[in-house]
Amino acid sequence: MFPSETSASGHLESIQHLNARIGEAGGAKFWFHALRNCFITIADREFMLPTSLTKRLVNHAPSQDITEGYAADWTMAQLRTAAQRITDRIDELTLGTGPTHETAEQTALRPSMVTIAPL
Repeated sequence: MFPSETSASGHLESIQHLNARIGEAGGAKFWFHALRNCFITIADREFMLPTSLTKRLVNHAPSQDITEGYAADWTMAQLRTAAQRITDRIDELTLGTGPTHETAEQTALRPSMVTIAPL
């Protein structure tokens, strides 16, 4: 995905060597996969997005669940809206500009951003 002049394949193959440098600069242990974990946690726990939507956003294999198999795939607009909402929340948490937590009741009462288009 990212070009590299030094790798045999012509693209960046590993960025794990940056974990320690980023951790030192930020003052905390860092690893890139934690960003993915954070994204999934916010989607699941804060926004209570459907599991099939979260899986699609992080490119997990589709579930073999029969019911999910009948549902149409998520539209690009739905994916983009959900991803942006999660990203905005990560920014709030990182920059300290939003609430740091919500109760389950507050989260449950928040309107969902997922809309289902009529067939």
